[in-house]
Amino acid sequence: MTGNKRAPLLPNVPSWQEAGVDNADVAKRNSLIGPGTWGVNFGLRKFFRLSENTKLEVGVDFNNVFNHPLLSPLDTQFANLGDFDIALNSSGQPVIAPDSVNPNPNFGRNQFSWTQEGIDNRRSIRAKLRLTF
Repeated sequence: MTGNKRAPLLPNVPSWQEAGVDNADVAKRNSLIGPGTWGVNFGLRKFFRLSENTKLEVGVDFNNVFNHPLLSPLDTQFANLGDFDIALNSSGQPVIAPDSVNPNPNFGRNQFSWTQEGIDNRRSIRAKLRLTF
């Protein structure tokens, strides 16, 4: 093996160019989809007629029956790798100091979730008793 074995610290910036609209290497609109979001709610009701004009309704509502997480694609930190600082060495070349690299500990973790029909995404059970007269 001959030549310089040391890899450059930064890519060749002048070689970067703006991608054209018709470039095949550009990600198309809606080419990335977020995690699937679905939820199952269940309600059970029974009506009892107490008199001609009076009735009693007994019911229960289950929200997010299977306790499935409703992940949100709105998490902007989901793909954030972290950050780093660029400094200049003694010869004026830009370098990345190893102690200036701050990786994102939550990279790839979705931290936000949707509400479902205005109700928190955790499993919930509501009992209902209604007297109509």
